Amino acid sequence: MFQDKFSDPGTKNKRIFFFLFFGLSFILIIPFVLMLLWNNVIPEVTHFTPINYGQALSLFVVCRLLFGGFGFGNRGQKNFGGRGPEWKQKWQNMSDEERIQFKENWKKRCADRK
Repeated sequence: MFQDKFSDPGTKNKRIFFFLFFGLSFILIIPFVLMLLWNNVIPEVTHFTPINYGQALSLFVVCRLLFGGFGFGNRGQKNFGGRGPEWKQKWQNMSDEERIQFKENWKKRCADRK
């Protein structure tokens, strides 16, 4: 009989181990690459001192917190001004006349701010 390869408990454990191993490896490799880039470029350009791995890891975490987040959640839903997929669906369900009227209303609102 045909058996789904993903329903096997051993396969599930292997996938979890795979993602944990490569996820942790990726997180540990990025600061090392950051350290190498910093130590090869920044001291020559700005005369700052080279950094060690711990400082590179800290710099990576601070930069991700300030500029990028850590990528949790579904970023694909942040469309139409971050309002989510319901606005996209509402726009797609509008007729051409409703879209024109909607655009005109927003033009009037924006013109009032000038």
